[in-house]
Amino acid sequence: MLALVATVLSYQLNATMVGPLLPLIASEADVGVDAASAVMAVFFAASAVGGVVFARWSDSVGRRRALAVVLAFVAAGTVVCALAPSLPVLVAGRALQGLGAAVFPLSYLIVHEHLSPRLFGAGVGILTACNGGVLGLDGVLGGVVAASAGSRSVFWLLLVLATAAFIGVLLTVPRGAPTGTRMDWWGALGLAVALVAVTRLVAALAAGDSGGALAASVVLLLALCAFVAAQRRNPSPLIALPLLTSRTFWPVLVTTTLSLAALQPVVTYTVVILAQDDGAGFGLTPAEAAIRFLLPMAIAGVFTAPLAGWMAERMGWLAVLRVGLVLGVVAATLLALFGDLPAVVVGCSILIGIACNGVVLTTVNGLAIVQSPTAAPASLPALNGAAFGLGISIGIVLAAPHVVTGTTGGYATAFWLSAGLAVLALATTLLVRRVHTSAGSGASHAPSSIGSSV
Repeated sequence: MLALVATVLSYQLNATMVGPLLPLIASEADVGVDAASAVMAVFFAASAVGGVVFARWSDSVGRRRALAVVLAFVAAGTVVCALAPSLPVLVAGRALQGLGAAVFPLSYLIVHEHLSPRLFGAGVGILTACNGGVLGLDGVLGGVVAASAGSRSVFWLLLVLATAAFIGVLLTVPRGAPTGTRMDWWGALGLAVALVAVTRLVAALAAGDSGGALAASVVLLLALCAFVAAQRRNPSPLIALPLLTSRTFWPVLVTTTLSLAALQPVVTYTVVILAQDDGAGFGLTPAEAAIRFLLPMAIAGVFTAPLAGWMAERMGWLAVLRVGLVLGVVAATLLALFGDLPAVVVGCSILIGIACNGVVLTTVNGLAIVQSPTAAPASLPALNGAAFGLGISIGIVLAAPHVVTGTTGGYATAFWLSAGLAVLALATTLLVRRVHTSAGSGASHAPSSIGSSV
């Protein structure tokens, strides 16, 4: 568990430590915050690709080997970011780091395969708690280091953690038994291109770029056609097409995408920009913003996530997920109405920490494990990992045009968008057909055949 915690933190800190530095990165590159936002948007778009490809690949080569390869990508991207002479190079490094999102589904699968049913929910909660970083102190540390040595210096700290996680995985994580199925690389390529095209389509629509939207739509259509063709021809497809039509499967992915688009960008993007805005915001430094807003959010999430996992094992993953989404709607609505009041923003940051980092992230991850078919145990967690990156990227893309206006109305609109997306996520939970099985210790979580899954 210690090795897995270090592993997920090696990815997650690249979000919690870098997000508050966007204004500083923009200043160093002499660009606007909207242009610097690509540092986060590309990171999460790449996360969607990494989550689906590497998690599914682990069925073929084993969890430990896949996890080690993912950490190698994180380390390589971190070095590129630390040495980046320009914003485009920094964005390229962030894309490599983003592939590390696969550490979450891989870690959840390892917990599922090696912990008892009694410990499964708590194990998922402990790993999910890392979505808030290290009690928010990572954001403070990042702000202090960046203020004294520049934003690039933060990446050297992150490289140390990635290296330690890599060693920990090799020394402690069981080798595991791969299924022996061949990886469908053509299907993975088609799906990866489709995921990136979705992000670009949303960005173009949000910016009113009709030409860009048309181009992204064409690429998306071609990529989906290629993916479907690859799945039909391959005896070991990346994701069996009948499975995608099952209500045990696709509503989980839609719920995760909408939940992450709604709640995660609130604190990792909108609030941190608001906190540092000298006009409509509070004019804080990155370190001050982390202390006042990220720290309370992270603490709330760390203590809530294991409890949410424990409760979900007893009350049901969907029931607890709905509670978290309702809390998220309340927090986003309050921010939209009273986001100009520092005390309200602090309180809502805590509520978002409970709702998102504590409850929602824990339950959507656990739900993906228990709903996945035994014939392809990484299929739903892999796509769910893609839904994480895709959802956050879409949320940032939708919020960015309003946030960068630097007006009170712009921030309020971004918060209203988050509330609306959370309501949609709550609605899609009603479409999930639950699989009634046990959890943990390699137990069967879903029907072994696609037909029974449907």
